[in-house]
Amino acid sequence: MKTILGLDNHTYIRHFLFGVIIFMVICIFVSLPFSGVKLNSFLLINFSINTLLYPLSRHAYEAAIDYLVRDKTEFWVSLKLLILIKFISILLCWALAIIIAPIWIITKFLFLKATHR
Repeated sequence: MKTILGLDNHTYIRHFLFGVIIFMVICIFVSLPFSGVKLNSFLLINFSINTLLYPLSRHAYEAAIDYLVRDKTEFWVSLKLLILIKFISILLCWALAIIIAPIWIITKFLFLKATHR
């Protein structure tokens, strides 16, 4: 079963839960006294929007990587480097979800609109 933008429910829930975990970890880190950042309403709203849009952002990232890599499925890198790259990509997709997800939604809408003509 597909959701609105081609993302199945299982994948959406999995990415949403990752987004919630990132949200909680960052909120805990920001609330620590040595962080130097105050947890205000703007940050909470921004973090919440990023968490809600993270599944779409991650889906857009994976679609772009699949398009670029295509059939080149064998990569010989160390496991530590692979985990580091994956972790950085997850954090970037979450932090930039407020930018990536709307671009993905507009792109999908325009693509669907063009194919239905």
